[in-house]
Amino acid sequence: DKGKRFLRPSKKPAESAKKGDLIEVTVEVTSAYPQRFVLIEDPTPSNCMSAEESTELIESRSWTYPWINLEVRDDRVAAFFNAIPAGKFSFTYLLRANRLGKSISRPVKFEPMYAPERSAFSSPSTLEIRP
Repeated sequence: DKGKRFLRPSKKPAESAKKGDLIEVTVEVTSAYPQRFVLIEDPTPSNCMSAEESTELIESRSWTYPWINLEVRDDRVAAFFNAIPAGKFSFTYLLRANRLGKSISRPVKFEPMYAPERSAFSSPSTLEIRP
């Protein structure tokens, strides 16, 4: 299982954004097996905050949410899924760039709750917020 984090509109991982920018984060997982009862935990960069609590932002999106529960914490976003198919799977959430500077995010964690031997981690990423 491998994981990547993309900051849109780029297809490759973004390394910078402007303060105040809304960042669409896509977490992509590739799994050799279908998985049941999965937690995907994405640490939030210290110079960003989740924008998922803003109902106007959520209502402006046209897709349905694939998670059964999304927990937004100060330091991470945790998404819980009943099932994830084999192959590529992704989900998206929103961040707001709110502090200037460079931060290093901890790796994304993929954890099937009843098969911990299939847990996987992405590489850490760096994000710089400019004025």
